[in-house]
Amino acid sequence: MFDKMKQLYDLQKKAKQMEKDLEVLTLTVDEAGGRVKLTVNGKFKITEISIDPYYFAPDKKTELESAIKRASSNAVGQMQKKSAAIAAEVYKSMGGMPNIPGL
Repeated sequence: MFDKMKQLYDLQKKAKQMEKDLEVLTLTVDEAGGRVKLTVNGKFKITEISIDPYYFAPDKKTELESAIKRASSNAVGQMQKKSAAIAAEVYKSMGGMPNIPGL
């Protein structure tokens, strides 16, 4: 019983550490030849966005919207892969999921 409780405690501890690690993890992508840059963190929140003045002209609105959509999709996709790799490492370091009844 004590071993199971320790496994659960270790699992909680590693999950909290992974959450902290993901919070500080950032990824920056650029689109349209670097004219649109977008940074996301490991929690998939946009932390920075940079738009080249080229897009400030009214006739560039649709082009800008498309570039932002591509950049955000690309950033989220790449971050999903990174966070999945981190989660897999945590899982691997624990020797797989502990066998705790009810979980």
